[in-house]
Amino acid sequence: MELAELLENPARAADLSPPEARELLLRLSALQSPLAQAALAVEEKPTLQFLSVKEAAAMTGFSASALYHAPTGKFPFMVRIGGRPRCSVALLEKYLKGRER
Repeated sequence: MELAELLENPARAADLSPPEARELLLRLSALQSPLAQAALAVEEKPTLQFLSVKEAAAMTGFSASALYHAPTGKFPFMVRIGGRPRCSVALLEKYLKGRER
């Protein structure tokens, strides 16, 4: 009997002979540490990157003034942080890819 079968139907463990049970326990114990490490690993959050209005203007071809004074939503890559306009690198990349099509 394979471990996958027991995971599907744990009651089938009663059908195992003692040597079969020992073999499966050894195989299972070898997985315990790597599974625990994977389960407890801390997932890294992506680092948010922002450009100044001047940098965004150079990349997009829009004037800095247009980016700075644009109404909310006109340029989806522009965000305000602490009241100051900034360009989200991730959103700008997405915007530029959409324009290439």
